[in-house]
Amino acid sequence: MSITDATFRSDVLWASSITATDQHQVQMTVPGQDGGCQIATWTITAVGAVTNVQASTVSYPGCDATANPVTCSGTPSPASVQTFMGDAAPDSTFTYANAAGRPLTLTAGATTLGGSDTPPSGITAKQWASPGLGAVALNTGQGATSTAATGYRFAQTADNLSVVPGPADAPTHFVPEGDLTALP
Repeated sequence: MSITDATFRSDVLWASSITATDQHQVQMTVPGQDGGCQIATWTITAVGAVTNVQASTVSYPGCDATANPVTCSGTPSPASVQTFMGDAAPDSTFTYANAAGRPLTLTAGATTLGGSDTPPSGITAKQWASPGLGAVALNTGQGATSTAATGYRFAQTADNLSVVPGPADAPTHFVPEGDLTALP
């Protein structure tokens, strides 16, 4: 479980972009310190009577840091698929939240904000109303078919996402320089 925790949280933390498909699949673009890049796709799938938590990773030799968000570049390696949990809870899911901590639900590609419309103290209305993904959690359990089933929740904020500029809060108006003295 510690390897699942460390790998999942690292992918979310260092991702430049995260694309959630649904409650059972999420993809992260993760630039590396060595100039390389990887795209990690985490999935929860049923294989017969057992549920697996897997990550498929495609590595790239470089990344385009001039793009926003940062993207992988070059010829990709073949996908490397690793099963992190082979006897996960059948009701395992990924859950999402915006940067302010408000729950996000994905249905047929559309994002819906959960919880109250009133932001908590210390959170701006704009942050609270943002549909942008800012945190991912893996809610699962290990040993689902055994008598020693144990629940786990691995959650991480996405602190290194590329910031895509949004629309301005208000229209801007040009004010020319000139004599600002009052007229008689």
